[in-house]
Amino acid sequence: MAKPARPGVAGATVVLLIAVAVLATSTGFMSYLYLQKTTERTGPIQIGDGSVTFPPSSGPYSSQSGNFDPTYTISVSGSAQIQYTPNEALVGISVVAKNATALGATKEDAILTAKVIKALNSIGIANTSMHTQGFSLYPNYYECYCYNPNPPAIVSYTVSNSLTINITNSDPAALGLKAGQVIDTATGAGANQVNLDFSGTRSMVQKLQNQVLSWAVDSAHQQATLIATEAGVNITGVVSASSGYSSYCCYSDYAPRGIQDASAYLTPIIPGTQTLYSSVQVVYSID
Repeated sequence: MAKPARPGVAGATVVLLIAVAVLATSTGFMSYLYLQKTTERTGPIQIGDGSVTFPPSSGPYSSQSGNFDPTYTISVSGSAQIQYTPNEALVGISVVAKNATALGATKEDAILTAKVIKALNSIGIANTSMHTQGFSLYPNYYECYCYNPNPPAIVSYTVSNSLTINITNSDPAALGLKAGQVIDTATGAGANQVNLDFSGTRSMVQKLQNQVLSWAVDSAHQQATLIATEAGVNITGVVSASSGYSSYCCYSDYAPRGIQDASAYLTPIIPGTQTLYSSVQVVYSID
């Protein structure tokens, strides 16, 4: 015969179960409060041109997953520009000759190119200030828009010899005048293709790049400092940074002056000014 349960033991069991339930509920509630506290600053906050990023509230690196990533960041972009007057002109000239034979075209072009170089030497352009940019020889075919089963016939040959002349001068008026003189002298001696480009010498451009990059970095840091102050956080370091450059030419009404024989040349050249841009993207760590 089974023995009846004792009333005291049953009552104690009920009390124990109630205590366990209360404890579980309290623990769950406290855990919820902890998670709420640790994840209340999540996701990006946009301020101006930058943003403050906090760890996500869910996912593989969230506080809920146990793989909590403590890295907070501020991402900003800084930019700066500087305007300068170029001190270098690159004059590209080509002598193009055509003849019925390849040898004839080559000889004709060689004679004209030598004449151009000699003429440039006569106005003070040394051979060390010019170099061959390219040389090409190609056949010209008879153009027939009718059906012809035979290969197209060669009717002539064309030779092109290209030179680049480097001119440097810190005075833009003198630089433009010399570039015009080179163009007129070369074409007068037989050159029949010309192009011109202005820039800064390597040493000049390097100094300008360093200066404008420094300004861009300062701009980025000022933005990050402002964002950190507004967000109530502190900058602790740099996570990553990248930079880039670009430039464009802006021609101005800079007329040659101070040189008496400017009217002796028919081609007026105005160097103008150029603008160099720099931009940086910086990611700062914060706490």
